[in-house]
Amino acid sequence: MATLTIHNVPDRLHARLAARAAAHRRSPDEEALSVLDEALTGPAAPSPDPDSIVARLDAIRLRSNYRAAPGEIEAIIRELRDR
Repeated sequence: MATLTIHNVPDRLHARLAARAAAHRRSPDEEALSVLDEALTGPAAPSPDPDSIVARLDAIRLRSNYRAAPGEIEAIIRELRDR
């Protein structure tokens, strides 16, 4: 895998990238790669929001009276995130 180094990034641009990365729960490096990929190939599918996934799983569990095994919900979230 290649390495890309960008010098002299203006503070304002770096702050915007860091804020966008935090909003998407990514590192600034991951966010920069996402921005570059989207700019070069078109919009990517949005990342699933872990909080909304947990809320949906909790609602299903409450409706079905299902008790998840330890770590089961986290495994489901990881699987959805990695898609």
